[in-house]
Amino acid sequence: MANRGTSEQTDSNPSLQEHAINIFNHAVQSVLPKPMVQSALQLRNNSLTVYDKTYMLSNNVYIVGFGKAVIGMARAAEDLLGGHLVTGILSVPLGIRDTLQQGGKE
Repeated sequence: MANRGTSEQTDSNPSLQEHAINIFNHAVQSVLPKPMVQSALQLRNNSLTVYDKTYMLSNNVYIVGFGKAVIGMARAAEDLLGGHLVTGILSVPLGIRDTLQQGGKE
C-alpha cells in the first residue's frame, strides 16, 4: 500500500508543494515592474521599441502614469531611457508612500 502522506521525493519527481512554490514565484516575477518594463521596452542606440513599434529618440520622451505599480515601472523606464527622458507626471493613490515605507520597499 502506497503512503500518500509521504514527503519523500526525488529530484526528478518534485512534490506538489514544490510545484506550487515554483508557480507562485513565476507568477510574482512576471508582474514585477522592472521585468515587465524590460520585456515591453527595448533600447538600441537611439531607437526605442515598444512591443512591435519603433520610435527614434532624441531627448524627447515624457512619462505619464498612474496606479499603485507606476512608481516601480517609471523607475525602470527612467533607468532604461536615461537622458532621453525629459520629464513626466505620475499619479499614485493617496498614502502609497507610507505603505511602501512600511513594507520596506522605499
